[in-house]
Amino acid sequence: TLQYVSKIAGLPAAFHSSGDRVIQILDTPAGRVFLSDHWLFVRTAKGPVTSVPSDDHFLRAAWYHGTLYVLDTVRGLTRLEGDRLKSVPGGASLRGLAMVPTRSGLLIPSFNQGLVP
Repeated sequence: TLQYVSKIAGLPAAFHSSGDRVIQILDTPAGRVFLSDHWLFVRTAKGPVTSVPSDDHFLRAAWYHGTLYVLDTVRGLTRLEGDRLKSVPGGASLRGLAMVPTRSGLLIPSFNQGLVP
């Protein structure tokens, strides 16, 4: 039988009242990642939940070579360092709805630059 288990404990009050929907869930070595329209959460097996708000709207996340990458509508391609998203050099103009980890890097079908390796 399926059983519903709420994962809302430990999330910021601003998320509870936002009505945001979770658009992606990733299981990574760093923990379980939940990406919503305006929030990024990383829930580790032990310890607090890391929460990072978007400057505008998150699009997609991907785990690649030990790093979590996140596409944001304002900042473009970013990566999670500690509890902050840092801009990736050359990623400021990237916008897309997918990121595919490959052997040679992240493949991003972008809105404005075609297929970006």
